[in-house]
Amino acid sequence: MDLTGKLKRVETSSGIYIGKTVVIATGANPRKLGLAKEKELIGHGVAYCASCDGMFYKDKIVVVVGGGNSAVSDAVLLSRIAKKVIIVHRRDTLRATKIYHDQLMKTENIEFRWNNTVNELIYGERLTGVRLKDTVTGEENIIECDGLFVSIGRKPTTDFLDNQIELDNKGYIVAGCQNKVTSSDSNSSCRWCYGSTYGRKVYGSDCSNVETLSTVLDSDVSVISVNASRSIDVLSSE
Repeated sequence: MDLTGKLKRVETSSGIYIGKTVVIATGANPRKLGLAKEKELIGHGVAYCASCDGMFYKDKIVVVVGGGNSAVSDAVLLSRIAKKVIIVHRRDTLRATKIYHDQLMKTENIEFRWNNTVNELIYGERLTGVRLKDTVTGEENIIECDGLFVSIGRKPTTDFLDNQIELDNKGYIVAGCQNKVTSSDSNSSCRWCYGSTYGRKVYGSDCSNVETLSTVLDSDVSVISVNASRSIDVLSSE
């Protein structure tokens, strides 16, 4: 991909595309724990989406890893499905918005393991438990569970951009009127409408889809959409 010139060039497995505007819509993936066999156990006890996979754990014991809004939201949802939900967090307080705290404390089938991290998956044909390590004492213990929901944030799919576009400290594209390709001033007058839209508005807040985005951009430009599977959709052209 070359975004430095007036005409942008995108090379894909299906061909080479050239346009005045490239819409980056590659999304973000859940962050992994990085444990042995984690990938192999996806769908066999390891999951990253409570709303997607929660119903598979009806009346079972599940562990939720994380302490932010996503983790506690997952825990609350799972508490209505599972027999018991255990939140494992590496600190002694949640990072989640305070509004969640009272709800968590009042939910009888949610319990906490503070100052703990998951450092090993216990499994046979599927996950049967996790080994926890206390971040203060170093003590380890195993708890049995049927499922592990990992909710420790997301990683944007922007590595392929090769520093051609400004990113924030989390790797998301910086959205705004004057975001431009860092290696050239050729885009200083362009308007960009992409970036970290998770939980907040996009520049030109009516841009709920790419078709709407084309009305924000100049009407005579070619709009190329690069999606998460790296395929290309040419949405309009001169």
